[in-house]
Amino acid sequence: VLLLLLYFYRWSFYVYDHFVISLYMHAALYAYLLSAILLSQIPYVGFLGFAPLAWGAFQPMFVLRQAYGSNWISTLGKAFISNTLYLSALSFLIGLGVMWSLYQS
Repeated sequence: VLLLLLYFYRWSFYVYDHFVISLYMHAALYAYLLSAILLSQIPYVGFLGFAPLAWGAFQPMFVLRQAYGSNWISTLGKAFISNTLYLSALSFLIGLGVMWSLYQS
């Protein structure tokens, strides 16, 4: 929904196009998290365990630039806005879940 709202002026994209792009970004994020977890289990790896997370932080900007064909400045701005709103909504939902579980106990 965030990509649909940020790129509302792209009439050539349908709702499922935005869904596929966001699905790809989530799958890539989970792959980076899994590789970071697996690398952290290897002894003496050091900072190599953070390399997938560092790349995973910049990967959505490259996806947005390639998929929508916008310039770097608007891509950075929209990536910042979408990440901020996404993390705010995620934090809110996790907070609601914690409050509900504390209420139930």
